[in-house]
Amino acid sequence: PGGECFRGFVNVVQSGAKRLEHLVANMLKLLQAGSFETAFELAPVNCRKMLDDIEAQVAHYLARRRQTLKITLAPPDAVLALDRGKMHDVIVNLVMNAIKFSPDGSVIEVAVRAVAGQPATIEVADSGAGIAETDLPHVFEPFFSTFDTLHHSSGSFEYCKRGLGMGLAIVKKFVEMHGGTIKVHPRYPRGTSFMIRLPSSP
Repeated sequence: PGGECFRGFVNVVQSGAKRLEHLVANMLKLLQAGSFETAFELAPVNCRKMLDDIEAQVAHYLARRRQTLKITLAPPDAVLALDRGKMHDVIVNLVMNAIKFSPDGSVIEVAVRAVAGQPATIEVADSGAGIAETDLPHVFEPFFSTFDTLHHSSGSFEYCKRGLGMGLAIVKKFVEMHGGTIKVHPRYPRGTSFMIRLPSSP
């Protein structure tokens, strides 16, 4: 019993250390985004290739939750002027949030619309727990975090577990570095949609 208690204590300490490391990394990324904007570089990006890379990156988490990522592009060969690394981080963050706050077996949607001469849009939408109306104005504030709820029956992969409140602040900063905006909207009957608008498509 003493050994099990000690192992439990070690696990708690290790979990706390990882959480702190993640928090510090996010803080540095946010500070860098504000202080070193010269690191930002636009280039033509094939959206299909970028989204395929993102799907491969999150495939493990989708599989654990038996979720599906539905990707829609209009046109199918859409190309946007982006800082690929930063926009990749933006979409991964939004998709991982959707995985985290959506039930097992659900569909997460990523849609890109890039019509020449019109603002381009990138939308990440889910049918998960949603965000309370009182929280909507604050979701992009640093250190703001939405509610805790009970774990889903799938168990271990952080279903509706409170986050650190840094990811969406970084997302907003990176989108604004592109000259764009990001807004969050409730979906009905349930779920959340994050809509990014970027300057006119090339």
